[in-house]
Amino acid sequence: MVRQSLLSLASLAEIDYLGPEIHDKDLLHSINRVYTLTHDTSFAGIAKPLFRGILSGYYRSWLAKSTDLNWDAYDLVYLEYSRYGFIARQAKKKNKKLVVRIHNVEKDYYLSCIIEKKNLLYSLRLLIKRSFIARQESGCLDSADCVICLTAKDKKRLAELYPAELDKKKLEVIPVALEQPRLLSIPPAECTEETADIPYLLITGSLWFGPNADGAAWFIKHVWHKLLTGNHRVSRKYKLVIAGSKPGKELRALTFCHKNIVLVDSPREIKPYFEKASIYLAPIFYGAGMKVKVAEALSFGLPVIGTRHALTGYRIIDRENGYRADDAFEFIDSLEHYTRLTAAAKNRIRVKAYQVFQDDHRIEVSKKRFRQIIYGTGSG
Repeated sequence: MVRQSLLSLASLAEIDYLGPEIHDKDLLHSINRVYTLTHDTSFAGIAKPLFRGILSGYYRSWLAKSTDLNWDAYDLVYLEYSRYGFIARQAKKKNKKLVVRIHNVEKDYYLSCIIEKKNLLYSLRLLIKRSFIARQESGCLDSADCVICLTAKDKKRLAELYPAELDKKKLEVIPVALEQPRLLSIPPAECTEETADIPYLLITGSLWFGPNADGAAWFIKHVWHKLLTGNHRVSRKYKLVIAGSKPGKELRALTFCHKNIVLVDSPREIKPYFEKASIYLAPIFYGAGMKVKVAEALSFGLPVIGTRHALTGYRIIDRENGYRADDAFEFIDSLEHYTRLTAAAKNRIRVKAYQVFQDDHRIEVSKKRFRQIIYGTGSG
C-alpha cells in the first residue's frame, strides 16, 4: 500500500521519501531523493522514545534525518499510517499541509488483537501498547489537513472515535490499488480446468502472520477435512495450494496430514500461482485494513471466496462476482456452487471479478483520486 501511495504521488509532483529502506528499483526511479530510516532495537532506541509516549523504533533515526530536511522546499507532507503523531506535529510546526493515509484504525486494531489472543500477559502488553498508539493516532489526526482511509467503514469509525480532532477536516476514501499484472480487456477463460492435471484452489499470504496462518489452518481443519471425508466433488476435482512465506509448524503438519494439499514455502514469485489458479480463498477472520491479496486475485480475474472481514472494502456481490462465506458450511456451499457451474457461467463470474479490479483497484484509478484530493477537488 505504500507503493500505491508513492506511485500515485509521483504522478502528481516531484517527491522525496523518508522512511524504511526501499529495495524496489522500479519504485526508486519515481523518487527524487531518499532519506532512509533505520529501526533501532537497542534499549535506548526503545526506552527513550517511550518516555515521550512514542512507540517506534524509527524515532531516533527520524530525529537525526529530519534535521537534514529543507522544509521550505516542500509544499505538502504526506504521512503513511496514523501512528506517527510525532512526525505530524513537526510538519504542522513547519506550517506544511499534511495529508495522512491510514491503513486501519489503530485503536480498534489493538483492541481486536487483545480480544483474539486471550492471553493475559500478552493482552496486558497490548493494552499498554494500545494506549501509546492511540495517543499518537489522536495527535496525528489532529495535525492533519486531510485524512485518507482505505474503506468507508474506517472513515465512519474515525469520525466516531475522533470527532474533535477531525472537526471540519476532509475525510476521503481511496481503496487498495495495484499495477495491472497483464494488459487484458477481459480475463482468460478457466483454461486451467481444461489443461491442468488437477486444477487448484489458492490461498496466499505471509504465513508467519497470525490472521493468515490461523485462517489457512482453519480452512484445512474445518472445510478441507469435511470435503475430503464427505467425498465431495470439490475435493475430487481440485487440490488446495497454499503459497506464502515462512509457514509455521502447525500449518506444515496440517498440510502433511491431509490429501491433495500443496504447501509452497516462500515462493520467489507469487504471480504464477495466481495465473494458474481456479478459485482464490480468503478465510481471514481478524486483523485490520484491506487485504491486498484480494485485489491481486481480482486482477487475475479469479473468483474470490472470502469472509466478510477479508472482503471489507471490496464490491463483491455474493454469487455474482465472487462469494461471501463466514463459516465452514458457507465455504463448502460456495465451492460446490462454483464447481457445478458451466464453463460459460464460471467465466461470467471471472469477467465480473476482473471488472471490480478495473473499476476500483487499478493504480490509474488511485492516481486520479489522489489528484482530486491533493488539488482540492475530492468528493469528501
